[in-house]
Amino acid sequence: MISFMKKQSPKRPLTGEDLPNASNKAEGARLDIKCRHFWSPADKVYTDVRVFSSLAKTNQDLSIEDEAKDQEKKKIDKYEVRVREVEKATFAPLVFSTIGTMGPETQRFYKRLAGLYAVRNNESYSDCIIYIRLRQGFSLLKTLLVSIRGYRGSLPHLPDQLDMNLIPLFLL
Repeated sequence: MISFMKKQSPKRPLTGEDLPNASNKAEGARLDIKCRHFWSPADKVYTDVRVFSSLAKTNQDLSIEDEAKDQEKKKIDKYEVRVREVEKATFAPLVFSTIGTMGPETQRFYKRLAGLYAVRNNESYSDCIIYIRLRQGFSLLKTLLVSIRGYRGSLPHLPDQLDMNLIPLFLL
């Protein structure tokens, strides 16, 4: 078993790197999720999540797919150079529309995640992708309900590491 995903701690401080103007240069900057052994053995992947409203007036001129690509490009412009140069890792933007559409990079990420999950649990790829999308749907629904009515209980203790019970593919 490996420690696969965890909540992200602050990124390393900048030490004189020359980053593009669009990059996030804040000292306490952090991304949403850090994954290890995702694309290849011993690599690191940082992700940042964005949900956009495809029904907003500002997004009505573009198709949903084009808007998702545009949102991914904004995330990449903001984080990719810093993640690559400072963190020595790769960056994967996770962009979703409010009606469920995923950006191309997000689809690629989900396909890889389902493949890893299928190998680890000896299940079919199609069952794993359905399971992951159902979990995502229920998580988004729960988040929506909490944002509308507020949280009505004691706050749960979140672990520092989320164990997905995945093993690197090179061990198989």
